[in-house]
Amino acid sequence: MTVTPDDVYVEQVAWEYYNGTGWRALAVTGDRNPFSGKKEGPLELVFDVPEDLEAAEVNAQEGWYIRARVVYVANELSTVPRWVVPFLRGADCAWSYPRTVPVEWCQAENNGERTYLTDVAQVERLGLPALIALEDIPAAMYFCFDRSPHAMPLSLYFDVAGRARLEDKLRFEAWTGSRFEPVRWVDLTRNLLHPGVALLYLPEPLPAHRLFGAEGHWLRLCRSSFQPGGGGVPWVKEIGLNIVQAVQREMAEEESFSTEVYEAGKTLRLLYAPVLDAQVWVDEVGELPVADAQRLAAEEPERTRLEWDDRVLTHCWVRWERTEALALREAGDRSYQLDPYAGTITFGDGIHGRVPPAGLENLRVRYAFGGGSRGNLPAGAVTGLVGALPRISRVENLTPMSGGTDRLTPQRAERIANRGLRNRGRALGSRDFEEIVALGFPQARHVKCFPNRDERGNYAPGHVSVVVESAGQDSRRVADDLCQRVYEELARRCDCVLLNEGRLHVVGSTVITVNSDISVEMADLDQSAATQQEIARRLEELIDTRWRERDIGSQLRVDQVWQVIRDTPNVRVVHSVLLEGRFDQDGVERVTPLEDDDAFPYATVRSGVHLIRLA
Repeated sequence: MTVTPDDVYVEQVAWEYYNGTGWRALAVTGDRNPFSGKKEGPLELVFDVPEDLEAAEVNAQEGWYIRARVVYVANELSTVPRWVVPFLRGADCAWSYPRTVPVEWCQAENNGERTYLTDVAQVERLGLPALIALEDIPAAMYFCFDRSPHAMPLSLYFDVAGRARLEDKLRFEAWTGSRFEPVRWVDLTRNLLHPGVALLYLPEPLPAHRLFGAEGHWLRLCRSSFQPGGGGVPWVKEIGLNIVQAVQREMAEEESFSTEVYEAGKTLRLLYAPVLDAQVWVDEVGELPVADAQRLAAEEPERTRLEWDDRVLTHCWVRWERTEALALREAGDRSYQLDPYAGTITFGDGIHGRVPPAGLENLRVRYAFGGGSRGNLPAGAVTGLVGALPRISRVENLTPMSGGTDRLTPQRAERIANRGLRNRGRALGSRDFEEIVALGFPQARHVKCFPNRDERGNYAPGHVSVVVESAGQDSRRVADDLCQRVYEELARRCDCVLLNEGRLHVVGSTVITVNSDISVEMADLDQSAATQQEIARRLEELIDTRWRERDIGSQLRVDQVWQVIRDTPNVRVVHSVLLEGRFDQDGVERVTPLEDDDAFPYATVRSGVHLIRLA
């Protein structure tokens, strides 16, 4: 038996307009219902615009509206429907006036330049500017300054979301009076691959120019070519002006020490620690003949300073070199060993490293100190100036200051210290990659090597992806900077073929914020509030402590959530547990249900919001 479907179509339409109090019926003639789909070809509808038509706001857009409201749909409840859908190819609007209507004003816009004329009712021939096309260049971003931004250099900070590789190169150009000309600049963002600073060198003032309806001094950032199908498109969240990189570092006042006769293995203790950088100068005037001192100054002028008084050599300052181990030095080497965390400097004993000569305040140490986790501060926490600087009224850290780490704990040092003996500094197997990063980068909380996977976690034979979780988990900029330094270190230690063919990847972990919606039944309703707080506390401890101690990619364990909730006192029945993960994907926030432990091979977790409801 053949079933004939019913046509489901718009059979009746009501035309209405807004008069300030409501929508009223509009009298129309011609093809009253052009949406039925029963007629083909052009359809015409005619009506007179009512004099009481007033402006209305529809879909957040204010204007004068005429609407067609569907009143009846034929065969809407049919069990065998066949829809007749009209296809609107276009709509033309023509109007005429029964009498002459004077023109009150006339306006034209041309690339942001607006021309507005009033009292044009009596103008017979009116000419408005035609379209003036912009310069034929690839996609560009324009910057307008109220004053000339010439500086040496001008720094612009680009906060880039995600990682999108451009196939072509970026360039800065400046308006110099007749055209945009290239600007010499240093790109610290690696072609907008990650957040960073662009340093522009503009030695001459830029002339003013009017563009897009604005008067100012213009720069633009453009691409060398435009390929719609190749590469990606960076997402720039914010651009900052006059940005410099700040390091937790403070210069200490120079400290002087004295030495007794043949004081082997002498140790100096500095006032501040940890020490970031140090210069040790030793006065050897009492040990070196004048001729030897002059020869040393001629051969190594950057590390020798001679002081004379009436042709008499009074001081011969020699900068000694730092060594990682005095036991590896010869007897005459001018070397010292620095323990940066303890703030101590140790000299040789005459067998391994030279003994400093005796003298009064003949040892001078110039050093900087700082670093550590105490410098990890939130955005806006640094607002003070150490000293006055011209034209600088205030400072502020726009991004969180993070990445500082303390000294390795004895437990971790014991766990990883002997790994360098096995790999000998060469990255061959998966463990080698992980051990080299763990030894050289204490800022990495976790590191995991995934062979035969690309940077997005897809199966890729011959590729090696090293995934790093930064200690500064909330700062994408810090994570990107750490990944770049890890890549440079591994590039020196891995197979050159792997590097040249682009099969080595170092990426940050996918940080997933775990939120939960839980429905439980309590044994004692009087203890419901305390039980809800206890469940939330246990979930935070599970995610932020126990899960985060696991390796990258194996931190998610959905079944443990059920167990933690069931083991909470006063919980009788667990009705439902819904887990939601929020993460950043190329600058776009994604939300996904967490049902499979292995859905995100590069995942690390942190606790979010936990909603506990009573069933």
